[in-house]
Amino acid sequence: MYSAVRRGGRRLYELARQGIEVERGARAVTVHSIVLEELAVPDVRIRVRCGKGTYIRALASDLGAALGCGGALASLVRTRVGPYTLEEAVGWGDVRDARHGADLWARVQPADSPLSSFAAVTLEPADAAQFLHGHAVEAAADDGLVRVYAAAGLFLGVGLARAGRIKPERLIHADPPRPRVLPA
Repeated sequence: MYSAVRRGGRRLYELARQGIEVERGARAVTVHSIVLEELAVPDVRIRVRCGKGTYIRALASDLGAALGCGGALASLVRTRVGPYTLEEAVGWGDVRDARHGADLWARVQPADSPLSSFAAVTLEPADAAQFLHGHAVEAAADDGLVRVYAAAGLFLGVGLARAGRIKPERLIHADPPRPRVLPA
């Protein structure tokens, strides 16, 4: 099994490259949908929408075994990860040609972009300062993870809302701009 999962402190792909076969244990995964896009026997093209931890190579093998003909991948294209799609991705040629990255800044997504499914909470300046120092603050929000912003719209991080309070879970470290001071 060529996978990044660790077994005994070593990645399965490392063991597979050494010819060591490891029995894979069953794992619970989420498959939202499998759509048949093309059937040209013996080749089949499917589109899979799945949750994290799903190994499509293992899925192809399992589907082939269920059909009684075996299955393997000829190609694999990841078209989406969370809110990010392949169409929005920057190609390697564009990255290489940008040199210092100035042309790419317009394509950089904000730090809170993968958290769009979380509710947003905006804190008053005093509460934002307390939150950034690791203290829970009072704020109206449904229980669960929330995106936390300062009153000026600055993303502060992720908090856990519970019983009218928000406790910091992950803070975004952003020092205010300062003049650059070089050593004498």
